[in-house]
Amino acid sequence: EQLKNACLEAAQQNQTQVVLDYLQQGVSIFAENKHNNNTLLHIAAQQNNLDLVYALLSQGHPCKLKNKQAKTPLDLAQPHSQVAQLLK
Repeated sequence: EQLKNACLEAAQQNQTQVVLDYLQQGVSIFAENKHNNNTLLHIAAQQNNLDLVYALLSQGHPCKLKNKQAKTPLDLAQPHSQVAQLLK
């Protein structure tokens, strides 16, 4: 649980390599924030972190998962951004 929370926090702070390190240490690619069910991909999309979005998608993270507000990562991405294009 601590590693998961640290991984989610690293994603929030755009620390791509730290997130990838946590994933290698066994944190699930499907880790989600317990308050809003945002996954790592939701957070990366919201932060407009193209590198992390690409890394998560290349590791098999589905882009259609919804959070508690029924929003997908694409819904949280900045419109017309490279991140949004990658998530389409």
